[in-house]
Amino acid sequence: MKKYILFSLALFCLVSFAAPGFSADFPRVEVFAGYSAVRENGTLEDSSSGIHQNLEDGFESIWQGLRAEIEDARENDNPTADSFSTSTVLPKGFDASVAVNINEYFGIEADVAYSAGQVVKLYDEAAYMSNSFYRIEQNLANLSFMAGPRFTLRNERFTAFAHGLVGINRVTMAPNVYCSPAAANAGCTKELFSNANSIFDYNDTGLAFAVGGGVDVNVNDAFAVRLVQFDYVHSNNHLVYSTVSDKYPLSFNNIKLSCGVVFRLGK
Repeated sequence: MKKYILFSLALFCLVSFAAPGFSADFPRVEVFAGYSAVRENGTLEDSSSGIHQNLEDGFESIWQGLRAEIEDARENDNPTADSFSTSTVLPKGFDASVAVNINEYFGIEADVAYSAGQVVKLYDEAAYMSNSFYRIEQNLANLSFMAGPRFTLRNERFTAFAHGLVGINRVTMAPNVYCSPAAANAGCTKELFSNANSIFDYNDTGLAFAVGGGVDVNVNDAFAVRLVQFDYVHSNNHLVYSTVSDKYPLSFNNIKLSCGVVFRLGK
C-alpha cells in the first residue's frame, strides 16, 4: 500500500513542478466522466482454518473440487477434458466524479466508480465440438461511493490533482452457468451447480478508501481531457457461500486507472 501512495504523490509532484505559472483563475465545479479498468487483488482470510490466500487461488482450489461432480453428472470419467482459467483484470468500468472547488488549490470531491469482469472460467473444451459441453463463469463487480478532499495545482496547459476518498464499496459475485442441450440430457443442469456450496452468488458492502491523483490537459475554460487518473483502492468486505451462513473476511487492494473528459462550470 505504501508504494502506491508514494507513487500517487510522485505523479502529482512531477506534473506540478513541470508546469510553472499557476493560475488563480479556477472553475467552481469540475465534473468528470470516463472509462476505468481495475486490477483486482483480493485476499481471503479464515483465522479458524488458517487460510490466507489470493482470491483467484481460492477460487481455483474450490472450483477444482467441482470437476468430479460435473463428470459424474455427465457420465464421463475424464476430468482432464476441462479447462480452467482465472483473471485479475476487471475491464468493464466507468468512473464519475464532481469536485467543488473552495479555492484554487482545495476542494471537496464525490466519486462513484463501477468495475466488472470475469475472474474464473471453467469449461469442457474437448466436448465443445460435439455440442455436449458446459461453461461456468464467475463474475465479480465493484460499485463504490466515496468522497473526500482534493488538492489541485493549475496552469494554462495542465491541471494536476491528488485526492483522498473514504466511503463504501459493494462487491457482487455472480456465477453464470451454461449447459448445452446435449450436456443437459446427460445430467448437466444449473441446479447441480447452484446447489453446490462452492458457487458464490452474493452481495456485500464494506468500508473503502482510495488515494491517488491525475492529470488533465486543458482544452479551454470549459473543457479538459483527463489524460490519466491513478488510484489505489482498498476495501474490507466479506465472502459468503450461497449455502453457508459463515462470513469470511475478504479484503481488496485494487489498482484503478481512468481516463475521460472534464467539464468545468463557473468561475
